[in-house]
Amino acid sequence: MKKRQKTIDDKQNLKRLNKYNKNRFSGCEVLLGLTGKEQMWLLDLVFHYEMYNETTNPFISRHYECLETDEKYKQKVKENYFPNSLYDHLLHPLLRRDLFSSMKELILTGGGGKFRKRINKILEQYEVGEYNV
Repeated sequence: MKKRQKTIDDKQNLKRLNKYNKNRFSGCEVLLGLTGKEQMWLLDLVFHYEMYNETTNPFISRHYECLETDEKYKQKVKENYFPNSLYDHLLHPLLRRDLFSSMKELILTGGGGKFRKRINKILEQYEVGEYNV
């Protein structure tokens, strides 16, 4: 037996879309209320993959190769950039995924307080360089 799909009228559809947009813009307001530094961190996560392109790839590739093979290089990078934390190429994709899933959940279900908590957790993890589930 085929299951009948529930249809909604135009008025209900518009009401639902308005709710989604309201939730989306409330999330944007939360992000705009952050400090400039915190906004920069989140934008760094959003544009993380843009760093990888035809110009930068040879340098990034060499960097990762040296991290794997050269202990002196690895130690220097660890001391100067990531003293007690994960490397950005390991941490940022995880935090980026959390940022996007948080916004998606906010849009679909609401819950601004939960969204703020998740954003604060992402920012804290970014700052200390750790990822805790």
